[in-house]
Amino acid sequence: MSTPSSLATARRPGPDRSRTADDSGRGYWPTVVAVASASMMLPFSVTGAAVALPNMAAHLGSSVGAAQWMLNAFNITFAALPLAVGSLADRLGRRRVLLTGIALVGALALLVALAPSMAFADAARAVEGCGAAAVLASGAAVLAHSTSGRRRQLAFGVLGSSFGTGLAIGPLVAGTLVETAGWRSVFALVAVMSVPAWLCATRAPESRTPDRPALDLAGAVAFTAGLACLSFAFVRAGSAGWGAVSTLLPMFAAVALVALFAVVEQHRGDRAMFDVRLLRRPEFLAVVCQPFTVTLGFVILLVYLPAYLQGVAGRTALAGGLLLLPMTAPVLLLPLAAGRLAARTSVRAVLTCASALIAVAPCS
Repeated sequence: MSTPSSLATARRPGPDRSRTADDSGRGYWPTVVAVASASMMLPFSVTGAAVALPNMAAHLGSSVGAAQWMLNAFNITFAALPLAVGSLADRLGRRRVLLTGIALVGALALLVALAPSMAFADAARAVEGCGAAAVLASGAAVLAHSTSGRRRQLAFGVLGSSFGTGLAIGPLVAGTLVETAGWRSVFALVAVMSVPAWLCATRAPESRTPDRPALDLAGAVAFTAGLACLSFAFVRAGSAGWGAVSTLLPMFAAVALVALFAVVEQHRGDRAMFDVRLLRRPEFLAVVCQPFTVTLGFVILLVYLPAYLQGVAGRTALAGGLLLLPMTAPVLLLPLAAGRLAARTSVRAVLTCASALIAVAPCS
């Protein structure tokens, strides 16, 4: 789960102090642990909240349908902001943005755990999604600019495993917490997880783009607003239908804003937040499309299946988590193996096989 910003910046050498930290070994493991543990909070914040949603809605006096905005508020900001926040991280400092993101996720998760109403929880989750976007945008960049060689391969292998762990055990852990300590404990756990992640991140080396380019405000606003409109259109389509005006208007706005973003970035040239010429490279398109297919075909099931299993099938939160375990367990085991396989063969071969599995599996 990386952003175009982090993919682009990973190709450029980081400042000397990042390389020194890596070569001497100081701060390497705290940096890896910080990024991995912070990244583990992100999938758990999605899957755990989905498992807790039915009990949360009942306790706060909201219907499950209306309570879905607790998930949507997080998902919209989480999806729309990474590119803009990644640009800020390049300018202001990647460790600084990572620390800010971890603090936001932890603090807002605590507020959700203490929420007196669903409206309060919705607002807090929207801000929590901003923090999650900051962690996503800066975490991989921190690793890329503070490690090299085999240590970089190991660091990104651990990062992939942390995402897999959050996805794999998230429903089961959340179901157990809901059954034993109540839905508030799911969000309290995220707040607790943020503390060691933040402390370790303070020891990570700082890095930023050496020339400190001017902030591409127009591009950031156009892209963020475009993705926000697109996310909102998908949310409205689920309840109002694809032909509804409330769905079509944000969809058209999203297309116009993304087109405007492309024009703005081409006009800025070397000062652009995102080099649109990368879209002409098939390998870049493959890397960009891969997370989209995984999210659409897999992660989305972890968001909506818990509500179905508890509401329609009548399962408990724990039973629902156990039923999801066969689907999530491979994500826990395979990231490190995939990294080793890519080192022995090629990233292209691994991506091709993964894409084929994603395409074939739904048809089997």
